[in-house]
This record gives sequence, structure tokens and C-alpha cells, in this order.
Amino acid sequence: MSTFTCNTCFDTHTIDQDGAEILCPDCTRVRVKITGLSHGAGEHGVNYDTAGWWTSSTITFVAPTRGHILADVARVRAAAVREALRLGLRGRNHASSWAIAIEKRVQAAKAEIVEVTA
Repeated sequence: MSTFTCNTCFDTHTIDQDGAEILCPDCTRVRVKITGLSHGAGEHGVNYDTAGWWTSSTITFVAPTRGHILADVARVRAAAVREALRLGLRGRNHASSWAIAIEKRVQAAKAEIVEVTA
């Protein structure tokens, strides 16, 4: 018995089609791309479970539902804020500013999060 939700992409939300990675048509239904991130904040895409692709200034989130993306960015922001508090820092600072900015961008783009049709 498989522990994967999707047996097409094995929960990666991407598949290989003619040498290119594309969104999995069987499970990925929502995508949001935020651009214009400064100071290399896009490289923090590695911290998000729903980040499909990222560059130094862009993150593309993909997930089965909008709630998955919103919960993921909230989880990462909370972890960054906890880390900042552990370091004795309060407010926006080098330890949490990137996560706060990304969450605000995703929240602002919430109305633009589109359902991808296969």
C-alpha cells in the first residue's frame, strides 16, 4: 500500500513531460507566484513545503488547495519568529523579516491564487 497521496507525482506536484517539469495534472490544483522579492529572499523557498520553484527574487507555490499554501507560509513565518525570539530579537529583523515579507506577499496575492485546470 502506498503512503503517497498522489501516485502520479509521488507528492512532488511535478512530473516530467518530454524533458520538462510540469505541474502534476492529478493533484496540483492551485498555483501562486510572487515576484520582486528583495535581498535574495526567494532563496528561502527551500524552507516551504509548497514551494515548487524559486529564484533569488521569485517563489512559485503549488499545492492541492489554497489552504495548503496559506498554512505553509504561516508555519514558516511562525518558525522564523520563534528563531528570532530565541536569538533575543523582537519585531522585524534579519532572522524573520524574509518570512514576514513572503507571508504578506502571499496573503496579498490570495485573491489571485488560481485553480489550475489540467
